[in-house]
Amino acid sequence: MLLVGTFSICRPNSVPSTVNLCDDSDSAGVIVEGLAGLVYGKAGIPELRVAQITRRDDIEDLAKRMAARLDP
Repeated sequence: MLLVGTFSICRPNSVPSTVNLCDDSDSAGVIVEGLAGLVYGKAGIPELRVAQITRRDDIEDLAKRMAARLDP
């Protein structure tokens, strides 16, 4: 599954391509989305998609608190 995700991250529309390729579509989608996040960062997510995230403020607050604990 990781190999498929790694290959797919280099393709346009990587998430739909991976999800449609695999039988275990939810796991494949999570893997390729995680890899895309590592490669492209927040700047790589279209603002339209970011605006649709439910409880975005809570998620960003949690991420900041987690990062603060990891970097004393």
